[in-house]
Amino acid sequence: MIWFKLVGATEEPVPPNWEIERRDIFTKLNFPRTKPPNKVSNGEPIIVYAVGSRVLIATQIVQRSSGRKRSGPPGSREYRWPWEIEVKTHHFCSPLKDAPKLREVAPDFAKRYAGKFWEGSHWEIDEPEYAELAAAIEAAGRPYRP
Repeated sequence: MIWFKLVGATEEPVPPNWEIERRDIFTKLNFPRTKPPNKVSNGEPIIVYAVGSRVLIATQIVQRSSGRKRSGPPGSREYRWPWEIEVKTHHFCSPLKDAPKLREVAPDFAKRYAGKFWEGSHWEIDEPEYAELAAAIEAAGRPYRP
């Protein structure tokens, strides 16, 4: 399977210079309490999308999909997004102003999945969709070197 993953939220967006301010995104992705990563498996590719900014920010691959559950007090990031998987980043775009806008790169993709952006966390996409989005990230960004 290939995945499209939303990160951030309208009221808590990915920071403009996330490569410095949210380095955790390079190695971990979090999932909401109601949408655990049950079907996500090791070795599967992911396109990462920043909610709020509406831009594509990274290509990644799942390293450990066991879905470790974190805990925290109500209102905390750990409480809102308790499920965590480990990922390896291949290419990324930061600052966000340099990242490709999804609606400009793939307007048909944005229309086809419009409902998922409001109620989703992650969903499966096909190989041609992945190739189109990954090419945009690679063209606008750079390889990740830990």
